[in-house]
This record gives sequence, C-alpha cells and structure tokens, in this order.
Amino acid sequence: MRKAVLEIISPTQVWHPKSKGVARNYKIWIGVRLISTLGQMLRELPLVSADYGSTESWIGKEDCNSAIDDFIEDKPVPLSHVKLGQQYEIVLTTFTGLYRYRLGDVVEVAGFHKGTPKLNFVCRRKLILTVNIDKNTEKDLQLVVERGSQLLSQARVELVDFTSHADIANQPGHYIIYWEIKGEVEEQVLSECCREMDASFVDHGYVVSRKTNSIGPLELCIVETGTFKKILDYFIGNGAAMSQFKTPRCTSNQVILRILNVCTIKRVYSTAYG
Repeated sequence: MRKAVLEIISPTQVWHPKSKGVARNYKIWIGVRLISTLGQMLRELPLVSADYGSTESWIGKEDCNSAIDDFIEDKPVPLSHVKLGQQYEIVLTTFTGLYRYRLGDVVEVAGFHKGTPKLNFVCRRKLILTVNIDKNTEKDLQLVVERGSQLLSQARVELVDFTSHADIANQPGHYIIYWEIKGEVEEQVLSECCREMDASFVDHGYVVSRKTNSIGPLELCIVETGTFKKILDYFIGNGAAMSQFKTPRCTSNQVILRILNVCTIKRVYSTAYG
C-alpha cells in the first residue's frame, strides 16, 4: 500500500489528480491520520473499506467458523433480517468464547450487495455529549469538527488530533473541544472556528439550550504539540497496547482531562447565539 501511494505522492507534494482509487482494507502505515488527511483531500469522494473488522472478530463476514453477528434494534436481529435505513448496535458471538458481546458500534444499513448489508458507521453507543436535554453523538461531533477545521485549512494549519468534554462542573454547563494543531494561526481564526463549530451542532435540544443559555458558549482549547502523545504514553505505561489504544472523542476521564488542561496554551469562546 505504501509503495502504491508513494508512486503518486510524496511528503512534499499535494494530492495528485491520478489518485482516483479507493483505499481498501489494508493497514496503512500511518493509520488513522492518513485516513483523516485522505478525507480532506478527497472531499466529496467517499472512503470505502471492503471489510469491517474489530479486535474481537470480522463484522458481517459470511464465515461461520469465525463468528456469528447479531444486530440489536429493540431485540437481537440476525444479519439476514436487517432492514435498509435502520440503525443497529452490533453484538458478537464467537467460537473463542464471546456470547452476544456488545461491541459498542452503532451502524446504519446503507444497502445490500448480494444479500450482504453495506454498513455505515454512525457512532459509539455510549459516546454522547450531553449537558442538559442535548444529545450529540460521535458522528455529530466529527461533522462539527470538520466544519471548524475547514477554516484552519484555509489558514494552512493542520488539525493533528482532538477530543471533547461536557463540562457540568460549572454552570451553565458547556462543551469543551480540545485541538492539537500544527502551524501558527491568529486568534481571530480560532474564534471563527469556535463560532462555526458551536453553530454547527444541529441537535434541537442543544440549539434550544444555547438560545436560552441553559448551555454556555462552546469553549475551544488549543493544546501544546505532543499532548495526545502524552496521553498515549500514559496509557501504554499503565499496560494498554499501542495497537488497541484509540483517542477518545469524548472523555470524562480525569487523567486525560488533567493532561489536556495542563497542556492548554490558549482558550477561546464561541460568540454564536450571542
């Protein structure tokens, strides 16, 4: 995969117009960061994977020697009975000992290929930003961050990584989004990014709560370079495997929040709904 990509681009080049292919399910040498970069480069062209896998098992693969997949709507539904447009949580039964194990992924059936469902990842089941009557999922947060980071891209600044936190310790409660960025950017640009993200949450509960000041202005925190590496190092130092660690997109973990707050070098607040 690396050789194929490097035939078209190098670290100093922009995306080449010959790059019309779709990234398949091979393990790319710089992982998630490349996928994020590809998403920015390809814009409207969707990224498609031939396989959907987890540490526990492959999902939706017709291999009864590996695992049996069920999908939870109101009750478990077998793979063959899922419906177009419906959202489900995945549960696994494997021949290595898992029985109806809740994977935590929520997916939507986008279509079928020879009877096998095509799945769109929606969010993690428990990953929800909420302060009042608002409920924003990982997918909602991802879309909001993409809107804000587009303004960064115009200033030739790269978003390296991010996470978020619903702060209810202070009243009114509010969302905090932590960004690690690469490059120098004026505070005015960061203020515009913050305002754009705040205004991009479309959940009705959030919009109403912001208008009535039941939820305070969105806070954007810029952390110093290497902050997310410190978080990774902490968890690896406490026994986590590097291949298994994923940056949480929403966190209430006090260790992570302590690292983020100590490393915060700039804070800006949204002027939306003001």
